[in-house]
Amino acid sequence: MERPAVAPFGPFRPVRGAAREKPGRHDGMGNVTGVAGAGVMGGGIALTAALAGSPVLVWSRRETTLRSCVDKCGRDLGRAVEKGWIDEASAHDAVSRIQPVTDVRELAAADLVIESVAEDLSVKKEVLAQLDRVCDENTILSTNTSSIPIDALAEATRRPQDFLGTHFIYPAPIRPLVEVLTGTATSEETVSRVRVRFEEWGKRCLIVKDDVSGPVVNRLFGVLAAEAIRLHESGAVSAADIDAICELGFGHATGPLKSLDAVGLDVALASFGYAYERTGEAVFEPPVTLSRMVSQGLLGRKSRKGFYEYPSK
Repeated sequence: MERPAVAPFGPFRPVRGAAREKPGRHDGMGNVTGVAGAGVMGGGIALTAALAGSPVLVWSRRETTLRSCVDKCGRDLGRAVEKGWIDEASAHDAVSRIQPVTDVRELAAADLVIESVAEDLSVKKEVLAQLDRVCDENTILSTNTSSIPIDALAEATRRPQDFLGTHFIYPAPIRPLVEVLTGTATSEETVSRVRVRFEEWGKRCLIVKDDVSGPVVNRLFGVLAAEAIRLHESGAVSAADIDAICELGFGHATGPLKSLDAVGLDVALASFGYAYERTGEAVFEPPVTLSRMVSQGLLGRKSRKGFYEYPSK
């Protein structure tokens, strides 16, 4: 079966003037979602919103990154059509809702902007400060961080009451859970608006006080992943067998080492580091093997090699 073409994304062009005049609206089509960052998670979040019917603006400074994001969305939709999860018409409709942009000012048309750039405090704060300058005062800003404290990132904005964490789980279009992480200044109104939005997308929202625990998913998965890595580095069992034990023994859809490869070992290492810094618990101390692999450029799927090797296509 022919996969949906990516042509409806069109060229990299500014958003129409009507969207700029009324931030949060897009030619009468309803709420607009902005995504800052076009990597694995950014693209997944954009596709999630588009499948739910939301017009989406995806921003990155680099056209090559945007094009890769566009191509991956097209491939993912094609596979969904082939598997019978959605029909071709729905796939094409989703494609047509996504507009890539290289000018961050275009995100002013969105009433919710989700930052999903590299898991680095300084990088995230730089992008969030940009978003804070260009977006309407009523726009909610959020971060898809998996480990950095929400209050630390809120400092980059002038709207801590309208800032929170929206932690999507990889792969975002499939996983039904979103952790909504509140900072100490996040307002109830902001939480309510985001919860309604995501529930309309078909997501289950769990509200978490970030200053108390950080993302609960990562706290739980981190323990499993750390032990999996240490078992692997001990030579007791292979990566494939560890994942098989979790998949066949626990009923997990994907084993921990496959999951780490998919998310990116560099992202995982940063997540371990922040969790260890926040909690001081030895279980979150970054495993030696993980640090070594990242230093060698073995980042998982994105580098074609991690705990597993992946073909070039």
